[in-house]
Amino acid sequence: MKHRSPYIWLGLLLVLSGCASQAKPDYQKFYEHHPRTILVLPPANKTTAVDAPPIFLTTVTRPFEKRGYYVIPIYIA
Repeated sequence: MKHRSPYIWLGLLLVLSGCASQAKPDYQKFYEHHPRTILVLPPANKTTAVDAPPIFLTTVTRPFEKRGYYVIPIYIA
């Protein structure tokens, strides 16, 4: 039992440290810059569907376009 005690404490410490909150990233400089052009990169296709990246790319870029950003077409960039 004495040999298991350090492992139990170490396991408990690892579990509790995994629940610690992360610091939120500061986007203040990003918002002050007011970007108007965004390049959205194509996703990695890990499916069997050949046309998955173009379809997914159009669904991802649509919200940016609606918010007023100019999305650079990936096939031109």
